Amino acid sequence: AEFADLCDVALVTPHLSTPRIQEGHIAMGHTVCQLVEHALFPPPAKKAVKVSVKAKAKAKPSRSAKPKPKSQAKPSRTPKGRRA
Repeated sequence: AEFADLCDVALVTPHLSTPRIQEGHIAMGHTVCQLVEHALFPPPAKKAVKVSVKAKAKAKPSRSAKPKPKSQAKPSRTPKGRRA
């Protein structure tokens, strides 16, 4: 706690177990690295995609549309042990 008072920013993991403290510091270090990467190399902006009203209508079937009937024909099978 004395050392944290001397720091501008203190990354403190309040735990009594040393491995848990180390895990907290590792997670914080990864987060700092990710923030720096995003600051230096911002992700490219996504392009807006324009969709016409006709394309929307084709993409979404209307609720009143009835499903097509499935074929009633069953596939033919050969008797067990014989080759076709």
